[in-house]
Amino acid sequence: AYIGYDALLSDKLFFKIDMQIKKLDLLEEQPDIYDLWPTSVYNFVHKTIQEYLAAYHISTLSLEKQANILQEELCSSRMEIVLKFVAGLTKFSQLINDHVFNTDDIHALVQCIHCLFETQDPDCIRKALETNTKFDFTLQTLSPHDCYALNYCIVVSKVQIDLRLESSNITDEALAMLLHPIADGKCVFFYV
Repeated sequence: AYIGYDALLSDKLFFKIDMQIKKLDLLEEQPDIYDLWPTSVYNFVHKTIQEYLAAYHISTLSLEKQANILQEELCSSRMEIVLKFVAGLTKFSQLINDHVFNTDDIHALVQCIHCLFETQDPDCIRKALETNTKFDFTLQTLSPHDCYALNYCIVVSKVQIDLRLESSNITDEALAMLLHPIADGKCVFFYV
C-alpha cells in the first residue's frame, strides 16, 4: 500500500520494485526506455488501484499523521479520490471538523462535503454540519455530484443550512439535487 502512496505523492507513473511486490497482479511491467541497461519498471494496472492502496496506507497511520496529510493535500487534485477513499475506510472525517472545515478555500470545502458523504456516518455528518451551517458557493461551480453529496449531508444531518449560490455556477440538474432539503425546510436557499 505504501508504494501507491509514495508514487502518488512523488508524481511517479513508473517505479522499480523488489521481487516480492512484483508477484501482485496489480502491477504491470514496462521496459525502462531511459535506462542504459535492460531493466523493467512497473506501474499500476489502473490509477484507481493506486489511489485505493494509497488510501489504505493513510488509514493505517496515526490520527496525527492523517490530520497532517488532510491539511497538506485537501486541495490537491492528485489526492482528491484518495481522500474520499480514506474517508470511507476510517473516521478520517472527524479530522475535517478539527482541522479543515473552517477553511476559506471553496474547493477544500467541497472536498470536505464529499469526504463526509463517503463516510455514510450520520453522526459524523451531523457533528460537522452543526458547527458549520453557512455555505457560500457563489464563487464555486457545483456539479450534480457535488450537489448530490451536499444534499445527502444536509438531509442526514437534520441541521438547517444557509446555502448561497449563483445562477452562473450551478446547472438545473445540479439544482434539482438540492430541491428535497429546500422543500423540507432544512436548507435556507439564497440564489443570486
